Order: sequence, then C-alpha cells, then structure tokens
Amino acid sequence: MSAAGPDESYLGDPLWTSLADWLDACRKRGGLAVTAHFPYPIAEVGADIVLGKSDALEIYPDFGTGFDNPRFMHWYHALNCDYRLSHEEPNGAHQLKLHEQLQVPGPAWIAARCLSTLGPTTDWHFKVLAHTSPVYLDVPGQEVFSAPAAAFLMTLIEGAETWVNNLATPSDPESMARIRQTYREARQRLHHKMHAHGLAH
Repeated sequence: MSAAGPDESYLGDPLWTSLADWLDACRKRGGLAVTAHFPYPIAEVGADIVLGKSDALEIYPDFGTGFDNPRFMHWYHALNCDYRLSHEEPNGAHQLKLHEQLQVPGPAWIAARCLSTLGPTTDWHFKVLAHTSPVYLDVPGQEVFSAPAAAFLMTLIEGAETWVNNLATPSDPESMARIRQTYREARQRLHHKMHAHGLAH
C-alpha cells in the first residue's frame, strides 16, 4: 500500500490513504494521474488498472537489469504483451528507427523500450531507461481481454482487500471505508467483465 507499507512509512502507521486517492486528486486538479513506483505497491495497482485511474506510470527500475527482470516481465505477460524484438546500437544512438512487420491477430498494443548501457546515474545505481506510450490497435467488435491477465488482477485486488481488512493498522472510519470501496468497486467491475467473457472464477 502507498501508506503504512514497507519502504514508504514507519512500521505500524495507520492506513490513511491509498494510491487511488492520489490519482483521483491529480485528476481533480486537472493534472496527469501518474502511478508512482510501478509496479509497487503491487497489490494496490491492480484495482487502479481495472478502474482506469492511471494516465501514466512512473516505472521503478531494477538495479542493473532495467525492464528485463521478473517484476516487469510478469506484468508484460499479464497485460498481453508476449512478443518482443530487439535491436542494439553498440556505440549508442540519440535516435533509433525500428522497421518490423508484425502479424497481429486481434486487439493489441505496441510500445518501444530503450535502456542505456551508461550509468549508473544516481546514488541508487539506476540506469537511464525509457518506455513509449503504447499504440493501441482496435478491431471493431472485439474487446481486448486476457483471461490470465484478468485472473492475475483479481488475485491482486483480493489480496489487497485481505491486507486492508486483516493486517493494516486502521485509521479513521471514513478513510478506511473509502479505501475499501476502491477494492470493492474494482472487484465487482472485473467480476462482471470476466463473466461477460465466459470466465468462471
């Protein structure tokens, strides 16, 4: 969780807010709603994805391996991105063009990633890396839906609910009710979508 979780607050702090609250506040002020430290907090992110609360991600890089580590590869798989092509410039480049023909059997998304071999650039030993916004490919009459992704997101949402209800240090009743409502709404929305696609769970 974004509050009362490891690395983000003191152990035992009450759960007074959520990342969903932050995203809603950003949009209310007319700004971009950026999910910070993606994919952390991992359980909470599932509800925000289902509810469409994020406009962008601030990706929390791995020390040294960039995007190609289990944390990110698991998300790429869950979000229906299994195909990757690679191109390297041994001497580096300020600009790069990729030319590749792809067969796309249905609705999908395509994005480009890059990672610098230079670095580290900070005291945390992060390398410079970037990820473009996705280009979405729509097919009339077809909705992007992945059964494994839906099951994965449901597991995250139910896990977050369990943590909030059983392990979190409660704050005031109003804050707790608001946080619980986010997970309840995400779980119900995903549940209906799964059943609409004939996926029992």
